Amino acid sequence: MKIAPVTHYREPEFPTRAILDAQPELLRRVPRRWQRHALVLTTLATACLLTADRWSWSADAPAKTARIAPIFQHGDGRGSFGCDAVAPPVFLGEDEARQVIIEEGKRAGLDFHADVLTLPDVAVPLTPPEGARERKDPKGPKTQQKPLALDGTDEKRHISFEFISEKDYAAWRDKPENYRGFSSVSHVDYLATAQTLHDGLLQAKPEGAIGIFYEPLPSYSEAAKEQAREELRQQVRDFIVWLKGQGVI
Repeated sequence: MKIAPVTHYREPEFPTRAILDAQPELLRRVPRRWQRHALVLTTLATACLLTADRWSWSADAPAKTARIAPIFQHGDGRGSFGCDAVAPPVFLGEDEARQVIIEEGKRAGLDFHADVLTLPDVAVPLTPPEGARERKDPKGPKTQQKPLALDGTDEKRHISFEFISEKDYAAWRDKPENYRGFSSVSHVDYLATAQTLHDGLLQAKPEGAIGIFYEPLPSYSEAAKEQAREELRQQVRDFIVWLKGQGVI
């Protein structure tokens, strides 16, 4: 057999370095089926960080050490309330959710405390008013620039979290005059709200590592509360796996 050099390469079906240089946003477009796999998301996040570092060096500008974890989807995070809602979703609430997150954090050696860190300027989601008809804005999700007090922080390790709760969703509501149609049924989408906040934190580039969790919102049943707790635990556990993959813990 004679060895000869390859003179022609087929165009690869995956994004090459040149493509990612030209279109870095491709690294954020994760297929939905990958969103439940912490290892896959950790690998992609590492690629994003390595690529971002290379761009920073080429621009001769110091890069902030900002690590914003992807949203780990456990629980639909969506629900409806009103006359047509036969099985309304079940909320955990801020206090109960915080307890779950702190307990899971302690198992990994994390010591979260409230009211430690406030980010001064973040693109926070604008959620629709009660009863507003769902309508996608072609410009993307609405946001508002404002300070964000994170729900928990481990000061020693510079790790924080934010839990998207019913209270947050209500506090971030847009003005009713910005919407035309209303109905007797209200819809909430905590998963989409978490993703919008995630994108806002990516732009703000705060120092440290931050995880965003959300209300899982299982449909009403006798076991709904425990299901919600377990789905939130899974979100936190995936965050911890991601932290280990990033070398933060």
